[in-house]
Amino acid sequence: MAVATVVVVVVGALAAMISPGVASAATPGTTVRCQPGPKLDGVDVSEFQGNINWNMVKASGNDFGYARALDGIFFVDNAFVTNYQGMKAAGMKAGGYLYFRAWYDPATQARIFIDQLQKAGYAPGDLLPVIDVEPDVQSTSPYVPSATVIANLRIVEDLVQDAIGTPPVIYTNPDYWAVELGNPSGFAANPLWIANYVANPDTSCPEVPNSWSAWQMWQHSNQRAVPGIPFNPQNPGAPPPATTDVNRFHGTTLPSAPAVAPAFFESTPPTPASVGAPYSYRFRATGVPAPAFSVEPGSALPPGITLDPVTGALAGSPTTPGAYSFGVRAANGVGPGALASSLPLTILVAPPAAGFHSIVPHRVLDSRGPTGGWNAKLVAGADRPLTVTGATGVPATASAVVMNVTVVDPTNESFLTVYPDLPRPNASNLNFGAGQIIPNLVTVRVGPGGVVRFANNVGATNVVADIVGYYDDGSPGGELFNGITPARILDNRVGNHWNAKLGPGQQRDLQVAGRGGVPAGATSVVMNVTVTGGTALSFLQVWPADSPQPTSSNLNALPGQTIPNLVTVKLSAAGAVKIFNAAGSTDVIADVVGWYGATGDHFYSLPTPTRIIDSRFADGLAGRVWSDPRAVTVTGRDGIPVGASGLVVNVTVADGNSESYLSVFPGNQTSAPNPGSNLNFGRNQVIPNLVVVKLPTAGAGAGQLKLSNDVGYVYVIADAVGYFAP
Repeated sequence: MAVATVVVVVVGALAAMISPGVASAATPGTTVRCQPGPKLDGVDVSEFQGNINWNMVKASGNDFGYARALDGIFFVDNAFVTNYQGMKAAGMKAGGYLYFRAWYDPATQARIFIDQLQKAGYAPGDLLPVIDVEPDVQSTSPYVPSATVIANLRIVEDLVQDAIGTPPVIYTNPDYWAVELGNPSGFAANPLWIANYVANPDTSCPEVPNSWSAWQMWQHSNQRAVPGIPFNPQNPGAPPPATTDVNRFHGTTLPSAPAVAPAFFESTPPTPASVGAPYSYRFRATGVPAPAFSVEPGSALPPGITLDPVTGALAGSPTTPGAYSFGVRAANGVGPGALASSLPLTILVAPPAAGFHSIVPHRVLDSRGPTGGWNAKLVAGADRPLTVTGATGVPATASAVVMNVTVVDPTNESFLTVYPDLPRPNASNLNFGAGQIIPNLVTVRVGPGGVVRFANNVGATNVVADIVGYYDDGSPGGELFNGITPARILDNRVGNHWNAKLGPGQQRDLQVAGRGGVPAGATSVVMNVTVTGGTALSFLQVWPADSPQPTSSNLNALPGQTIPNLVTVKLSAAGAVKIFNAAGSTDVIADVVGWYGATGDHFYSLPTPTRIIDSRFADGLAGRVWSDPRAVTVTGRDGIPVGASGLVVNVTVADGNSESYLSVFPGNQTSAPNPGSNLNFGRNQVIPNLVVVKLPTAGAGAGQLKLSNDVGYVYVIADAVGYFAP
């Protein structure tokens, strides 16, 4: 744990002569509390202390130890399980602590902490878990107000208490808890572990924040040499034994964790699956000891799916389509166990090996009028269908559609979800603020009856949709995809293809074929188009250079705004497209990411949009993305098979600390394309963009994509909608 600077109060000459009682303290809001009597000694450590010999630590007079399990949501301690089990094997009482970070989601911190305790074998008789509350939770950027620190701490404490059946220990220091946090109420039932460093704990007593009337453990130094502990990161050159944190427990009987009946921590229904595709879903349950999972008698999992009794994970590749319902029980011998019953799992037929058909963009929905049949805004809680086959130029046999979806004049900050069929997935396609006009390209599987559904999370908004193409049912004649490393083929700011801004009402040709890795035989192109430095509210249109100008739009922008959108567009016979700007003047940038032609890979749609990354909650990736590329394996899970050559995924950024841009690129690349970007955003902005990214199929980075943020940090959310494969 971190160093704390505190006041030393000397109250006597010998431990046996210390009198019980209280005294005034130098730190406001605290009291010096002397608690004479027998004590037990112990240590606390993390992975930074190296390979610890716990038998030596025990032999040197230590009866207990705490090991760091987790720092926020990002840093799972790599040595936690080893340290925890090593203490117990040496005959010491063992416990784990969470280094609480107030700016991370509190429920996620609690969930991962509980997961780590279960992995280490947390059981009745072990030490109570600890929540470590230190100044770092507030002083490290981003700044978190004290009220938020306290509110998020209460959430973590409540969830951990629910899981372990008793209040967890709070670790803190006098100055931070009493002065900075103001002695918050409601924590008196939590045993206190106080950090108050003194020269001699036998002749001193700690300052205790007035939220408590007594302390249970006292961290009295972080500079005591302990045999068996080889390393101290604060003094890396010192020979062993290293100095470390040392503690005293008041009394001779260490508190033991009680047995607790299981309860499901998350019980959302499993997501749909497809025949033959890898499936993954995990049930999570609390309980002390950790529960085992089983399928409830009288119900059965779909053929090809298994349940791991230890982790609660569903896995496998379904073999038979249909609608299934089953129950899962978590039990640990305490009570009857917890039951999640009537869980629905839909297994769809394997998606077709689809080819793409680019069509002249045309409008199929405009809720401001009769187009599409809505005639009114989309209201939260009232999902609406849109028929996308038949009269729209998309055949009834289409397996998925590609359309540009725009929200207009929303009443609230919200997000839009476009999906094939009920139930609505935990995914989003388009995030927006009140009054904003913003588009995003959407690829979505066609649901029953040729319908896709739209859902708005909050308030009401108009919705516009322009169809640009569709994927067939595997019949011959479709275009096949070829992913490439992103390449910039247009940037008028530096004289790349154009030498000046695109003016009001002006259209220009952009030659695509034969540039940026797109061959002369390409029939359609996928490229990320960005506008920046515009002088007026405007929109951009992109269409084949040998076709009439459409009535649809690809990109809407405010004056001065930098905003991208993915564009899939048919190429002219000469391999070119036209780009039109409606008003003002703007810079235009285009990065190609793939192309369609007579040869290449087919598209396979997922049953429903599937969240594969949410770094806010440590799902798929933990914590924030910085400039150093972070790799994520996306194949072999969530319906995406090993061997997939490309991924279609809606990527959203949230809570960035600076204006920046995000790059998504193949996993075998060591750095982000330069130049090249997928998503531009402002500080604290939540904004999405559809991404098509090539996936290596062999060698380094196989099955991986990488993420890199240019400036500062940002959270990333990614919802996969389909993949490419032979």
